[in-house]
Amino acid sequence: MNFFLNIAPTDEDFLLFQVFFSLYTEKGAQTVKKTRLLVLCSIAVVALFCYSMSYSLIATLEFTVLYSIFAVLYLVFHKRLLKKAIMKGVKRMLEDDPNLFDRVSVLEFYEDRLIERTPDKTIEETYSRIRAVYVVPDKAIYLMDGANSGFIIPMAQLRMQADERSFVEFISTRCGSLELVDIK
Repeated sequence: MNFFLNIAPTDEDFLLFQVFFSLYTEKGAQTVKKTRLLVLCSIAVVALFCYSMSYSLIATLEFTVLYSIFAVLYLVFHKRLLKKAIMKGVKRMLEDDPNLFDRVSVLEFYEDRLIERTPDKTIEETYSRIRAVYVVPDKAIYLMDGANSGFIIPMAQLRMQADERSFVEFISTRCGSLELVDIK
């Protein structure tokens, strides 16, 4: 066994994981881009609608400019708005189901596989099933193994039990794709 980690993610760790997945992974970034494109297209739709309703050219331009100002403001602040909405939704989910994620687990990292042991289950996975590894400085390391699932390794807990640099080197040689992401 190369690494043995006792992990106890908090609600805050889980919230950060959900925000990270929704905004900073490849899928999340695609969603953000589509939202931006949709907002920009809506400006053209509003202009065409006003024009087709036989409004005067001045009224159409005024309404389109006003709508464009709100659209641009949304585009400037939409990541913050999405982050707040995600956090609010996840907090509500945590209130409804406090067992939404494993509160305590042991992660064992071997040369060819990793094992997660919780009080309820044991999961054994090969490193080839890990789709991506994200290192968020001073926050966590996320080992993504599914569409919206993965292993959360809080940095504070990792640093108490192992050398961060050695662990990151180990995991990058096993999983391949490792990305350093800075969340603002």
